[in-house]
Amino acid sequence: KDYFRGAPKLSQLNFKIMQGTEITVQLQSGEIDTNDPLIGTIPNDDISKLKSLKNITVTKGDPSGVQVMEVNVATVSNPKVRQAISYAITRKQIVDNLLKGAGEENVQGVYPKSSSFFNKDIDYPTYNVTKAKELLKEANWDPNKVLKLNVPTGNTVREQSANVIAQDLQEVGIKTQIQKYDFVTALN
Repeated sequence: KDYFRGAPKLSQLNFKIMQGTEITVQLQSGEIDTNDPLIGTIPNDDISKLKSLKNITVTKGDPSGVQVMEVNVATVSNPKVRQAISYAITRKQIVDNLLKGAGEENVQGVYPKSSSFFNKDIDYPTYNVTKAKELLKEANWDPNKVLKLNVPTGNTVREQSANVIAQDLQEVGIKTQIQKYDFVTALN
């Protein structure tokens, strides 16, 4: 009440932390009236439900989250193999099919194209099966070697992305084994 710019017009503000699908249900029922995407993420499959509601306005902003695939350089020491992996992944398929277009392809790392840290002057690899296979051949890749994809659970898109990536890598001659862990275990 003693704030130097005057008392707030609200007497109370409540924050609820919940799963994305629960956010959708409570927005539909009117139990909550807003969602900050930095606090809770609504599943992409639920966006069309929310767009159909008259009491909800859905806006699209710059990406606020990122999915990354980190490669253990001790396991994959040859940079040509790491480049081949980058060329093999169908990022557009992941964005279009799993994210329902609500994302962007990015091979630079954790910065979206809207970030001032995104380097627009670098020519980043795009999906190219032929180039991936050439790089694996140059690297003398052993097609019998199996790479483990450690996937943190709890994010459906991330888990589904692992399946797409495994299929993409198989197409260029890299065998994979998906191992799912809870998020904390996967960090270790």
